[in-house]
Amino acid sequence: MNKQEAAEFLGCSIRQIERYAKENRIGVVMEKGRTRPTPVYDEGELRDFKAALARPVHRPAVERMETTPEAAQRAIATQGDGGLSALSQASQLETLTRFIVEAVNATRPEVAPVVATVGIADKLLLTLSEAQALTGLSRQVLRDAIESGELKARQIGRAFRLKRADLEKYIEGL
Repeated sequence: MNKQEAAEFLGCSIRQIERYAKENRIGVVMEKGRTRPTPVYDEGELRDFKAALARPVHRPAVERMETTPEAAQRAIATQGDGGLSALSQASQLETLTRFIVEAVNATRPEVAPVVATVGIADKLLLTLSEAQALTGLSRQVLRDAIESGELKARQIGRAFRLKRADLEKYIEGL
């Protein structure tokens, strides 16, 4: 069967047939065509696959257990023999886990990220923004001074860096 026939046989789209083939759920053999290889599907394999698709899939239902302390007490009280029910075991496991997490967090010292911050007044090398904030001059005035050679600066990457001493010399000359 070609792709179109296989899609009609299974009652799905051509794209779905391609997905089944890609996921190796159905086999495909490429046969030589006039211009390019064409996919050919085995009718027996498609029949088996269609039957597998029609079979219902039974999945067990998942029940959520109550793990509140009150629910655990009720479970122990209704059991009568004084043993641990699954509910109370789950509650005790949750309580134990919470206790362990709190104990580990209590023994670990709080570590704040250490970021070395130096004020603009203490820096030796300044960006244009920092020089602008320090001197009160506009960014364009500083750029013009760099381009005219009145203010020495070095371009590192895409940004200019100014030595503090050169900036102070330029300010004294104003």
